[in-house]
Amino acid sequence: MFASRWLQLEIICPTTLAETLGALMIEGGSLGVQERDLDDAHPQTAQPGALLIAFFDADFPREQQRDIESMLSNFGDEVSILHWSEHRDDGWSTRWKSFFHPLPIGEQIVICPTWEEFTPTPTQKVIHIDPGMAFGTGHHATTRSCILLLEEYLTPGIDVLDVGCGSGILSFAAHKLGAQHTYGVDIDPDAIMVANENAELNKCTDVCTFSVTPIEEIETAYPFVVANIQAHILNPMVQDIRRVVQPEGLLLLSGILGDQAQRVRAVYENAGFSFIKRHDDGEWTSIVLRG
Repeated sequence: MFASRWLQLEIICPTTLAETLGALMIEGGSLGVQERDLDDAHPQTAQPGALLIAFFDADFPREQQRDIESMLSNFGDEVSILHWSEHRDDGWSTRWKSFFHPLPIGEQIVICPTWEEFTPTPTQKVIHIDPGMAFGTGHHATTRSCILLLEEYLTPGIDVLDVGCGSGILSFAAHKLGAQHTYGVDIDPDAIMVANENAELNKCTDVCTFSVTPIEEIETAYPFVVANIQAHILNPMVQDIRRVVQPEGLLLLSGILGDQAQRVRAVYENAGFSFIKRHDDGEWTSIVLRG
């Protein structure tokens, strides 16, 4: 749910950076980010411009605000910070729902907000998500890519490990695509709470389980592992991820910016994985490998 008070940070950037900056601000503590196209080009780059509005808890610490500002300053003149401002509820707590509608991904999966009526075709499988309480709604390129690759590579009847599960959306997709059991892990207790709530929404608590378990404590190896995190986290985790992928099992990595993909691939190939496929969606890359 949205609070009656919140902070907003408004910035201007080229549209090519909008998705990256939105993801970085969410990683830094934002509750969500709205993107609006600007009528005029970005003043520094002459590229199409975007206004990003990031929402934060009203008590978001000033020290963390400075961390956000420092991160944005790394992009130089491409990013212009307009201002921070405090706001009170003017009906946004219900109006925000108008931005979310049923979202088909691939041939089978449809992400549907809980308040929307949707009648699937015989081949479609619906995942119900309440974006008001979720960290993942299917709209980000990395989530879309993972679902498309799960649809292509997942063998029905196997177990799946979802590392850094967030809202649980990839676990639910794997379940809908035929996984026998999905296990989602995340070091963030709030993410696990959200994932469990979404499992109840989708009536799959018996086959989609979630826990606050560091990957180094996982003792089982799985035939399919998905990790939609980020390159700077994926690379140091390579040996732990190698351990939880069965021999000849599949590994799906995502959350990787395109210019980081070769480095991530090399790190995992050096650990014994073999490359199968690269999938690009805008500036984001996903990689499928075999153990």
